Amino acid sequence: MISDITLAFSGDIEQAFCLLRILKYMAEDCDNEQIVVEESIKESYYNFLDSHARTHIFKNIFTQWVCNLHSLNVEPAKLTFLQNRLMDTFLAWIRLALPAEVFENIMAENRPVVDLVFEQLASGDDENVQVAANCLVELMKSSRLAKNNFASFLDLVFAKQEALQELTLRVIASGDCERAEQFTNIFVELGFANMDQIIASGSPLLEVLIALLAMEESACFAQLSFWRNLFRKISKIPDPADRLIKLQHFEGVLVKLITLVVQRTKMDEATFLALNRQSVLSSEFEEFFALRRDLASLLSGICKSCGSMTIYPILSQFLTNALQGESQMSAAGDLVRLYMDLECLLFCCAQLTKNIESGELSNLKDVVLLVQKLIASNGEQPSVCDQYTAMQLQCTNFICTITYALGKFGTEAASEVKQFTEFTLQGFRNAELTLNTSASCFLRLCQDCAEVLSPHTE
Repeated sequence: MISDITLAFSGDIEQAFCLLRILKYMAEDCDNEQIVVEESIKESYYNFLDSHARTHIFKNIFTQWVCNLHSLNVEPAKLTFLQNRLMDTFLAWIRLALPAEVFENIMAENRPVVDLVFEQLASGDDENVQVAANCLVELMKSSRLAKNNFASFLDLVFAKQEALQELTLRVIASGDCERAEQFTNIFVELGFANMDQIIASGSPLLEVLIALLAMEESACFAQLSFWRNLFRKISKIPDPADRLIKLQHFEGVLVKLITLVVQRTKMDEATFLALNRQSVLSSEFEEFFALRRDLASLLSGICKSCGSMTIYPILSQFLTNALQGESQMSAAGDLVRLYMDLECLLFCCAQLTKNIESGELSNLKDVVLLVQKLIASNGEQPSVCDQYTAMQLQCTNFICTITYALGKFGTEAASEVKQFTEFTLQGFRNAELTLNTSASCFLRLCQDCAEVLSPHTE
């Protein structure tokens, strides 16, 4: 079948477009659930594609057409489009989960195709850059499962890493977030492929990923699994002394990473003030809070691997810096900006204190005292949390994460538990925005601090 359609559609460039479209449909329709095919027929079709991919598709079609590209006498736009169709069809076949043996001689049999992918990464055509980036990422993902089969390909990628870094830094300088996202995916896969070497001796790759993360509108989700796995692998170094030395080696990277998390989880002033006027979270905030959830997942992952006290000194310094000069602040705008900083830092600290042990809580005493200060009313003067819903939500959220540790102190923490419970009950006044958070916190207080609260329930 493949031989027949190749022969029928190889006469000129217009037929080549048809051939590539057919080949792409052949690959993409394999898992199309809307096409009802008897299972044995589908299995037979998979086997047919597996057996023909290496020679008939990759070598005789993709590689041959790429070799013919520069001899074609066509206008530049049509050539660019043909390059795009070739890579797009190549991508569809890579995603087929073909046997690893198909790729074992990819550099010997399909080097022109791989060279085209790298060439188009540096091109000015946005669509070609996107498809080329996707091709590279999919090949590297496949290599995770069968490194031996992809050894020659990975050697080439590592050899081109410096050129990729320079290209990525130019993309960052241009502020092109869409293209930056594509290069983020490439460097995440590079990181996974080279994880052991990165842990052993570091890599400029980490600085590139941090620079990508620092872009204001760049997506964070793609990087989360890499950073979590990096620190998880460091945490599993058997010898405690070696593990500590390695964490110290990565301290600079960790400080930059946490700094970016703090910066990107901070609300802008419009969002911070708008929550005072919301009965439910508006859809306009969805993107920001989705980003917060992603970054919270990153912080939690690092905490699980390295311990809360690895990160807390960094956040503590931010708190100290934010609170400096508080007594001299009188303008409303200055105070709002301070509370925005504190709200963000409490959010980050809450990721550290989830199910924290009582012995560790004493190390966070300054944060606990800050929360007590923010929720306290002063005579007729309302508390900060009374004035700003965002602060009420965040303080409640923080309290919810330390109830287990408070409960271990028993009656020694009676005054704190009583104050936190009274504050939490205030959140029930808002029928929508603070109700769920307050209800969850109150439940945790009742469960974890029953010894203190039980006399007040009679």
